[in-house]
Amino acid sequence: MSVELPKGWKNISNVRPIPDNQEVFASGTGYDMSVIVELLERVESDSEAMHAAVSKMPPGASTEDVDALALLAHIHDICDANRDQFEVVDGPKSSHPTGRTQEGPTYVCEVNILSHSTRINHSNALREPDQVTKCYMFMVRLVQQGTDMLVHVNLPITPLKYNSDPSAVPDAERQAKDILEHLMNTLNFIDFSMFG
Repeated sequence: MSVELPKGWKNISNVRPIPDNQEVFASGTGYDMSVIVELLERVESDSEAMHAAVSKMPPGASTEDVDALALLAHIHDICDANRDQFEVVDGPKSSHPTGRTQEGPTYVCEVNILSHSTRINHSNALREPDQVTKCYMFMVRLVQQGTDMLVHVNLPITPLKYNSDPSAVPDAERQAKDILEHLMNTLNFIDFSMFG
């Protein structure tokens, strides 16, 4: 597969070990952003992760689209492994990328990942998160391969909130959204034999 990354981004596998199912890239300039491309086992409608994803849907959101919910199921698994929480900001919803063939259904979503170094305060309630990361993502469901491909642009926004420039957060968010759209539109699957 191929995808066009922004210029100046660095492959993190040259710096530290990365799981075999992932590629991780970090911005060499500008905001502290990363892009993660990962191949995951396809989530089915009867999985525990899928049931957990339904509970995270915003009020009034449709839970009829199982494929869209699979994206939230993957987010749930990622956050659960790191003991983080997430809140859905937008989506998941179907997307139709331009510039590439449709290998499988594609869905986009925006979530805030909330990280706490201390789980509870004296009143036994969760306190404000230590870190908030905006996560803009898309998923391609590769039905024939039994795989979900997840691509996410991660933008830690907590440090930006304390930056003296009030436009820092909106500028960084706009840049992250543009990067995600570019990745989605330049993704091409060249050889499906890599799936075994």
